[in-house]
Amino acid sequence: MEQAEFAPGTVIVMLKPDASNEEFKRYLGGDGLSIINYLSTLGTYLIRVPDGEEIRWVKIFGSRPNVRAASVTHRIGIV
Repeated sequence: MEQAEFAPGTVIVMLKPDASNEEFKRYLGGDGLSIINYLSTLGTYLIRVPDGEEIRWVKIFGSRPNVRAASVTHRIGIV
C-alpha cells in the first residue's frame, strides 16, 4: 500500500472538549511552532511546525493529556 502524502510543515491538533485553549497555546512557545488557523466549532488547530518534523510533533501533541487527536495534514486530490 502506498503511503499518503502530507503537507510539509503543518499538523492538525484536536483538543478534548474540556481542554483549555490557553493551556494548549502555552505548549507552542519557543519551539518554532505557531497557529495557522483555529476551527472553534471543532476545537481544532492547524499548527505550523518545522519542515521534516511533522511526525515528531504529531507524537508529541498526541501524548499531551488535553489533546484528543493529532495528525499530519493529508493531501487529497480531486479527480
